[in-house]
Amino acid sequence: MGKRTNEGRKFMETMELISGADAIMDIILEHVATDNMDLKQIAEEQWGIIVTPVWEWLRLDPTKQREKQYRHALKYRADRLVHESLTDVQTADMTNVPLAALRANHKLKMAEKWDRENYGKEDRTGPAGGVSISVVVQRGVADHSDGTGGITIEHVTQPQIPA
Repeated sequence: MGKRTNEGRKFMETMELISGADAIMDIILEHVATDNMDLKQIAEEQWGIIVTPVWEWLRLDPTKQREKQYRHALKYRADRLVHESLTDVQTADMTNVPLAALRANHKLKMAEKWDRENYGKEDRTGPAGGVSISVVVQRGVADHSDGTGGITIEHVTQPQIPA
């Protein structure tokens, strides 16, 4: 690893010893959930380090609680984005409708990514929600006497309909 990564790791270790893991998480969660900051911004602007050690600190927690709290903060942020998108549309006037729509749609897309459970689109592909067909085109096969023209369907999966 590089010098900046090692310096960042040392910073995170020292900060955890001095302030404690809960204090670090409070800072991260506050900035992510309410200040619309990402981990890179927090690392660089708040602590003057690169993002890699911060991400490692979150991910390498043996209890996985840090990453879980971070994901929860993103869900909170997703909820805020949905409400902000409503405000964008409601406050638009004839001069800025396209811009308001663009902003609202972007916020909704981010909400879908950060909280799929509440705002994500239903997955309609694959065995659970759609039809998947694998088509094989056989080129260079001389015998097409069966009328298929060298095209065969090898696998069809249909959705399971709940009882």
